[in-house]
Amino acid sequence: MADIWIITGKQNSGKTVMILEIIDHARKGNIPICGLISPGVYENNVRISIQVVDIESMESKILADLKPGWDPNNTNKKWKMRDGTIKWGSEQLQRMNVKGKIFFLDELGVYELLERKGWQAGLKIIKEKDYLHAVIAVRKDVLNRVIKICEKEKINYELIDLDVLSKPEKVIIQEIYKKLLK
Repeated sequence: MADIWIITGKQNSGKTVMILEIIDHARKGNIPICGLISPGVYENNVRISIQVVDIESMESKILADLKPGWDPNNTNKKWKMRDGTIKWGSEQLQRMNVKGKIFFLDELGVYELLERKGWQAGLKIIKEKDYLHAVIAVRKDVLNRVIKICEKEKINYELIDLDVLSKPEKVIIQEIYKKLLK
């Protein structure tokens, strides 16, 4: 059985939505959970910011704001990260007791794996394998790096690519939930 489920897909493919559904199942089943998730904040069906939520305490903060072109050195960047929230999220991860729990991390991307910022403490948790199981969202552009980490650390993983599902999402979510109960 997988130690970790890696949910991947292109941007806006539903990675966070799938994780939220798995969390909902786990809560209803009284399965101990912890971690950080990053759902969008929408206004008139447009994502205007991204928040980060500690799923144990339910405390949340705005992580990034939609500000296309904010970086004169890279005008393709559209999300401006809030340094104070990154620090807060990192502190939450550092204090997190993951033993005997399902650990969720949404998401690992360029910020963590290429720029070595963001949820570095989450990467450490994944490598240490103290959790019961983990469910993480990973950007496609860094997926191979996460797979290499899993292979190097001997972490059994199951990949769920939302861009090429072989079964309906609801079936996959139910299968993961049943495995979390074991």
